[in-house]
Amino acid sequence: MVLLFFWGISGTCAQYLFEQKGLDPGWLVCWRMLLAGLILVLFSMSEKNSDTFRIWKKTLGRSQTPPVQYIGNGGCPVYLFLQHFAL
Repeated sequence: MVLLFFWGISGTCAQYLFEQKGLDPGWLVCWRMLLAGLILVLFSMSEKNSDTFRIWKKTLGRSQTPPVQYIGNGGCPVYLFLQHFAL
C-alpha cells in the first residue's frame, strides 16, 4: 500500500512541478533516477557481508552481462513525464 501511495503521489507532484514551476521533464527524470540508484546502492552496501561491486572485479561477470542491463529502460521514465508535460 505504501508503494502505491508513493507511485500515485509522484504523478501529482510531477504535474505540479511541470505546470506551476515550469520544470523540465528531462531534469526531473535525471535527478529522480540518480537518487533512486544511489539509495539502492547504499542500501545494498549496508547489508551484512555485502558484495555490491563484486561483478566489476571479475572480467567474466562483465562479459556475461548483456548491454541492455547497462542501458536499462532509459526512455521509459522520460516518456512518462513527457506525457504529463503534454497534457
